[in-house]
Amino acid sequence: MLFIVNDTACSGRAGAKFDEVQTLLKQKCVAYRVEYTKYRGHAKELAREAAEKGENTVIAVGGDGTVREVACGLAGSEVCMGILPMGTGNDYVKSHKIPEEAEAALDCVLRGHVQNTDACMLNGEYFFNVAGMGFDVDVLVETERYKDKHMPYFRGIISAIAHRKPLFLRITTDGETEEGKYLIVNIANGKYFGGGMKVAPNADPNDGLFDVIIIKYVSLWNFLWLLPTFIKGKHVKHKRFVKVKHARKVIIEHLMKEEYPIQMDGEIDGITPGRFEILHGGLKLITPEVQG
Repeated sequence: MLFIVNDTACSGRAGAKFDEVQTLLKQKCVAYRVEYTKYRGHAKELAREAAEKGENTVIAVGGDGTVREVACGLAGSEVCMGILPMGTGNDYVKSHKIPEEAEAALDCVLRGHVQNTDACMLNGEYFFNVAGMGFDVDVLVETERYKDKHMPYFRGIISAIAHRKPLFLRITTDGETEEGKYLIVNIANGKYFGGGMKVAPNADPNDGLFDVIIIKYVSLWNFLWLLPTFIKGKHVKHKRFVKVKHARKVIIEHLMKEEYPIQMDGEIDGITPGRFEILHGGLKLITPEVQG
């Protein structure tokens, strides 16, 4: 059993949390080894190397970024992946009911069930939770600008609201096409993003389908009214502004000259045009119970 640890996650608190986990592992007489990540992309390299060497189980220790990297290295293999969620948001685990408390998460790793869960691809690159463009990307960009300030995420949201702009897109879901002016488009495998916002409340990460959340470009007043409903997933009820589709393949093309950046699991790693496909059962994930 290999633990791949990003000890800088959660503003450096993940390292101390994992020290507590190691104490529990020793008490339980569990044989394991540890690799610490040193740079962005290192967790993916370590996971892929472990798979090539025949490791049976690899555990991602960190936030959603670390989880995605480890999953990228293991997707399509026979290696089982576990998660000790020690990041700030921990959005991916919420859809799989993996505990966020360290001891409970470790118990899940040691006693849980292997679930063949879905993996996703955008232009040949893996993601596993939610990809999107528009306002959520703007928030990430603006938050980065304020990373050295107090409350950078809140400042990022306010700045993104003030500078919001429309997306001119052609969206094709399993061959059905529409064009228009949009504020947000999310391609969801999991339910949550942005630190617990329920972007796709009915998404099932094991059903082989994306939930495509399409929000029209609306006035500032309507957007401010709609935004709080994201927290509990109630935005999907407002069909005047929000459309939900289900699809195995999604193509998103920009209609103007400007290309739009795409976030994948909270990292801006893509750009339009985007070709999304879902790989049903592409990742072996350890969960508290078999779902779906």
